[in-house]
Amino acid sequence: MGYSLRFIWLVFLCACCSAARADSAPQPVVIKHYNQGYTPLLRLYLTDVLKLVLDKTTAEYGPYELQYFSAAMSANRSKLETEKGVHIDLLFSPHWRGHFVDPEKVIAVEFPVLNGMLGLRKLIATEATWQRLKKTENLMNFKSLVAGLGASWIDVEILKANHIQVAEAQTFDALFPMLVRGRFDYIPLSVLDAQTALTTRKINYPGLSLNRDISLFYPLPFYLYVNAHKPELAERLEKGVQTAIADGSIDALFEQHFFYVRADIRTQKRKLVVLNNPLISEERNAFYLQQFLQRYEKAFEILE
Repeated sequence: MGYSLRFIWLVFLCACCSAARADSAPQPVVIKHYNQGYTPLLRLYLTDVLKLVLDKTTAEYGPYELQYFSAAMSANRSKLETEKGVHIDLLFSPHWRGHFVDPEKVIAVEFPVLNGMLGLRKLIATEATWQRLKKTENLMNFKSLVAGLGASWIDVEILKANHIQVAEAQTFDALFPMLVRGRFDYIPLSVLDAQTALTTRKINYPGLSLNRDISLFYPLPFYLYVNAHKPELAERLEKGVQTAIADGSIDALFEQHFFYVRADIRTQKRKLVVLNNPLISEERNAFYLQQFLQRYEKAFEILE
C-alpha cells in the first residue's frame, strides 16, 4: 500500500513539473496574414519571405504562429481590414491608397524583396500590336499606344502621369476579351506575374502572347504594412528583412522561386520604356532606377 502511494505521489510531482515547464515556455505570437491578392506563384514567394524574416528574429522576439486569412476581398477592403487589426495584422502592398484608407493607421516597413521586378512590366498583346511594337523607334511612338489596366490599379495613375493613354476594366479577367476586341493595345503586367496570367488564359485567348521587343519599367517600392497597434511586430520585420538581405538568404529565396525570370531577361536584349512614378520623389525614382540598371542594364536599351 505504501509503495502504491509513493508511486502515485511521484507521478503527481512529475505531472506538476511538466505543467510548470509548459507554463514557462514562451507562447507563440499569433500573426494574422492576408495571403491573397497576387498570382499563386508570387503569393507563395511572399509567404515564404514572411516566414524567412520571422525565423531570422525568433531568437530575439520569440516563436510565432502565422494564421492566414484567405477570404476573397478587394485591395481596398484588405487595407481597411489591416487598419482594424481584427482579421489581418499585416499586408503586402506597393502603396497605401484607396477609399477611406488612412496611412496613419498602419506602419510601413519597406520590403526590397522583389529585386525591382514588380515595376518591370511585360506586355501582353495581339499579333497586330506586335507589328507596331517592332516598328517603335522612340518614346513618342510608344506613347501613341493605349494600355489596358484594372480600374483600381495604382498603375493607372502612374501611366497617365507619363502621358500614356489608359483604358480601364472593372475586373482583371475583363481585360483579356477587351484586348482581343481592340479596345486597347496591350496589358502591362509584372514580369513575375505575366507568364502565369497568360498561360492560364491561353485556351480562351490563343491570339495573345508576351511581347519580347519592348518592356516597361517604373520604380515601384514594395512594403509590408503593419497595423499601427503592433509597433513591435513592425520592428521585428524591419530587423528580419535587413538580416535576410545582409546574409544573402533573400536573394537565394528569390532565385529559388523565380530563376526562370532572370533566364528570360538574359535571352534577348529588348527596348525599355522608363517611366517616373509620381507617387515618390524624383530622388527615389532615380535611386530605384539606378538599382535596377545595376542588375539588368545589359539586358535593355532605354528608349528615348
